[in-house]
Amino acid sequence: MALRLLILALLVGAVVWALRRRAGAPGGGGGRGAVRPLVQDPVCKTFVPKETAVVVRRGDEDFYFCGRECAERFEHEEPRGP
Repeated sequence: MALRLLILALLVGAVVWALRRRAGAPGGGGGRGAVRPLVQDPVCKTFVPKETAVVVRRGDEDFYFCGRECAERFEHEEPRGP
């Protein structure tokens, strides 16, 4: 009887572990364990998830912003040379 309970507990634990791992995987529901790459807004210096950032291309370089307001402020600045 105790052996059956142990096996059942191990099976339930394995299923829970697999579901949690799947939820944290990219494309798997984006659970709390999901890692999202962050980028820093050059205007206000906040960090935002890259997939939700506003992107401005200047030359061959992409700049990422927390919102349209910071992107517009950046677009009105004079480009800095190397």
